[in-house]
Formats: sequence, C-alpha cells, structure tokens
Amino acid sequence: MLTLGAGFLQMVLFASWLEQPFAAIQSMTQSDMAIILYMGICGTLVAYYFWMQGTQVIGPRKVTSMFNLIPVFTLVISMALGTMPHFTQLVGIVLVTSGVVIANSNVRIKSFVQTKLNTSRAVPREL
Repeated sequence: MLTLGAGFLQMVLFASWLEQPFAAIQSMTQSDMAIILYMGICGTLVAYYFWMQGTQVIGPRKVTSMFNLIPVFTLVISMALGTMPHFTQLVGIVLVTSGVVIANSNVRIKSFVQTKLNTSRAVPREL
C-alpha cells in the first residue's frame, strides 16, 4: 500500500511540474471560480444524491445500466451548446443506447444469453 501512495504522489508532483496549475489558479477570475464551484457542487453532491435516490426507486440493476448513458448525455449537452458530433460519436450513441434498451427491456434476449452462459460454463470433473 505504501508503494501505491508513493506512486500517486510522484504522479501528482510530476503533473504539477508539467502543467503548472498554481500559475493557472492565480490567473483565474471570479467567474472561473464560480463555474468550478458550481461544477463541484452540482456535478458531485447533487448528482450523486439523485443517483442514490434513483438507485432506491428503480433498483441497482437498472441504475447500473443507465450509467452507460453518461457519455450520451454529455454529447447531447455539447450538441446543445453548438458542437457538431463526429460520425464515430453518433455510432457510439446508437450502440450505447441499443445496449441499454436491450439490457432493460427484452426479457427473451436476456434469458437466451443467460442460458448460453450457463451451458457454456465448464463443469469440473472429479478424478
């Protein structure tokens, strides 16, 4: 465990030397600080609060699959702010959304996959 902490400290020190974050902090405006504070409060406290509430209401199985929609919503928000998505991002949205829909709604596909997984497991033999 000690080496993990030492490695982490080395990475932080190297990143601080490389990126010079303290110089950037000194040049921040009040607007920049307000935006960072907003992101910290809404993106951390409020988002996790609602995440936990959703877990209690619809259950951990469905909430876990919804976690995959975070990149989709990020792209939708960036599109609302005027950024045009690339073709690969649109393909990614289709794939992720399809996976979430299949995982949450189609009982026949899930039972088929579960059956295949159960039959493909090797049964240990006794010698």
